[in-house]
Order: sequence, then C-alpha cells, then structure tokens
Amino acid sequence: MVDFRTSPDAVGLTAAAADGFIVGGRPFGGEVRLAANPGSASRARAAYGERRLVVLVREGAWGVWDFDPEPAARRAFRGLRVTCGRGPRKPAAGATS
Repeated sequence: MVDFRTSPDAVGLTAAAADGFIVGGRPFGGEVRLAANPGSASRARAAYGERRLVVLVREGAWGVWDFDPEPAARRAFRGLRVTCGRGPRKPAAGATS
C-alpha cells in the first residue's frame, strides 16, 4: 500500500518495491522522507514511470505535484488559430482606409 504523509519539514513516502516508485534514480521500496524540490520538475527526486513527483511547500502546506511530461491532452493539442477578431469589412476602431 502506498502512503504519503506530511510532516513539518518533509513529505514521507511509504511503498513496496512492487509499487513501481523510483527514488534517487533507483527502484524504491520502504520509507523515505522527501524534502521540497529545488528547481524544475525534471529534478524531482521521486518518480513513478515517466511521471515526476515534485514535492512542494506553499505557505507552510506540503504537497506532491504529479507532473506528467506527456499527458494525452498535450499530445493532442495542435495549437490555436489566431485572428484579429475582425472581418474584412470591419476596420479596427480609429483605423483609416
């Protein structure tokens, strides 16, 4: 059973080796205390597959951000069609022809 617990200075992770977590670049099983991550999600000490488990502390509250570098929505997103919002017969306010 996977368990995350907060303390005043870290987030604790308890997991079995079969759960598939990676800590410090190695397969993990047991208990570990994770301090807040410095820098980007790619520098997170803990992972689950390709997902990075980023430990954060905001206004004294600890949490874990499950960062997925390749979510389905991002892969499916093809960009935005950008227009000025005016048709050819509607000049911008103050424009002269």
